[in-house]
Amino acid sequence: MKRLRVVVALALVAALAWALASCSGGDRMQQLKDATGRVDLTAAEAQQLLAQDDVRGVVIFDVRDQPEFAQGHIVNAYSVEVNSPGFGAALEGFSKKATYLVYGDGPDDGRPGSAADQMVAYGIGKVYVITDGYSHWKGDTATS
Repeated sequence: MKRLRVVVALALVAALAWALASCSGGDRMQQLKDATGRVDLTAAEAQQLLAQDDVRGVVIFDVRDQPEFAQGHIVNAYSVEVNSPGFGAALEGFSKKATYLVYGDGPDDGRPGSAADQMVAYGIGKVYVITDGYSHWKGDTATS
């Protein structure tokens, strides 16, 4: 009988932990939606965020160089090389009111963070940065 109580108690603890983890995931999505400025997130979180019904019109910037972009990129992404001298001028063609998603190659790629910081300094209100990069993206991709 004592063993049964322990098993039931462990099952309840596991169920509670699972419920709390599920709630915190939803809270994280709401935190991401409500945030302003530069917002770091993983590729998996970006995919979840973009799948939300109330998230529309996110402009996606691939800040890698043109050969990297040509080998593969997120569908509908713009190739905007952050290391090019014209990066600041390229921003002028985009709305400061839009929401942006910026990515580079992988977790060690500093280009997306640099781009996001420049975009926020330019006056763009919300810039999501995929911190683990295109290398972790599991959604739709294209080549050019």
